[in-house]
Amino acid sequence: MTTCRTCQSPITRYSKSGLCRPCARKDPEVAARKSAAVKARYDADPDYRERQRTRTAEHNRSDKMRALAGEKAKALRIWEKGTAAMTPEVRKRAGRALVETRLGHIPRELREDYKQLIRNRWSREDATAAILASHEATMAQFRRKLIEAQE
Repeated sequence: MTTCRTCQSPITRYSKSGLCRPCARKDPEVAARKSAAVKARYDADPDYRERQRTRTAEHNRSDKMRALAGEKAKALRIWEKGTAAMTPEVRKRAGRALVETRLGHIPRELREDYKQLIRNRWSREDATAAILASHEATMAQFRRKLIEAQE
């Protein structure tokens, strides 16, 4: 039996890289060769690629894998990394994005009026209808003025 060229542990006679399995997993050359082989197989056989994609998706949706992912997230305390990355600038940007998502249907210049109506206990539907009607009336008046100015 021969030995690994990096750690001197015994390797199988079938090893083409001259590395034991743990060292082969870490070796970038071996990873590149494996990646190239998989890419070549995917390119040569689109059906194989689709079968693998479907199999992997089903496997990742299994209850066992979901439970493992949850345990791993808890063990690594993933939420702490996300919380640490939330600087004040990031929080402001996230807040602006949330407002754009929730109030995207309200024109920007009328959002404060909309918020005031909500504070005055208007329903969201009524406040939206009132703001949009006001906006449409203002835009119609603006269009009339533009047409008059062109004449």
